[in-house]
Amino acid sequence: MLNRAYGTVWHARHANGRDYAVKIQYMDPALASRAQHEVESMRQLAHPNIAAFYASYTVAFDLWIVIEYFAARS
Repeated sequence: MLNRAYGTVWHARHANGRDYAVKIQYMDPALASRAQHEVESMRQLAHPNIAAFYASYTVAFDLWIVIEYFAARS
């Protein structure tokens, strides 16, 4: 888990064994349209140097974004 100013990132493993990064951030209701715009932008990006976007969910006032997981290297 990483705590950042814009949310918390968790390492998740699906039942199929695949790893994902899940970013959970509080979504201010007044800025919800901006957050949705950012998610739509992420959905359209496809580049080898950018983590792949898989899904997003709204849970209460939290925005959950599921992206490609990269293990930290030393």
